[in-house]
Amino acid sequence: GDSLTLDTPTGERDFRVLTIGNDYLNAKLPTVYVSQDTLMEDFGVGTNVAVLINASPGASKAAVKNRLSRFISDYPQFAFYDTESLRTISEETFAQSFAIFYVLIAVLAIPSFIALLNTLAISVLARTRELGMLRAVGSTRSQVGRMVLAESLLLASVGVLFGVLGGVALGYGMVLAMNAFGYVSPYFFPWSGIVAAVVIGVGAAILAALIPARSASRLNVVEALHFE
Repeated sequence: GDSLTLDTPTGERDFRVLTIGNDYLNAKLPTVYVSQDTLMEDFGVGTNVAVLINASPGASKAAVKNRLSRFISDYPQFAFYDTESLRTISEETFAQSFAIFYVLIAVLAIPSFIALLNTLAISVLARTRELGMLRAVGSTRSQVGRMVLAESLLLASVGVLFGVLGGVALGYGMVLAMNAFGYVSPYFFPWSGIVAAVVIGVGAAILAALIPARSASRLNVVEALHFE
């Protein structure tokens, strides 16, 4: 019901807004949808970018697709998609887009894994004498190894906790920002993502602790006590 003023080749024109909608193809640009007659009358443009066609009730889907395919063959600048094929292409497009994010996650996760491994290794090296003392007073190799593993899990738990809290807050903020710009999207709490983050974080902590824990459990007691 609102009035929107647009610049046209013949000057400014007022258009009445009937409805508001968005699609992902125009997510980067503000887009106005007008009728073909209005486009020709006010903007002097008659070129079609997309044509949407509804089949008549009861029409044979196969027959309609066959006739449209033959008709579109005379216009090589156009591509013909039915609803199912367009949906499939759209899902593939989104899947490819999300694949980029998965690669970015891996790029960020690998340095974090190496940093955790490095922290544990330095911790074992710095506490060589302490570990030797524990072994001298009766601690077993497995107990020393479990201690290093527990330290790794503690560090990973703190990192996962802050990562999940930060990720949920940023995700919710992103949805609010998109809604403020007119791209209204519902917010879904990412239960599956949180579970995946916890599992991956704990798994990475266990893997990172394997080498330092093995090194700590194999320390020679006498050499460890003389370590400076």
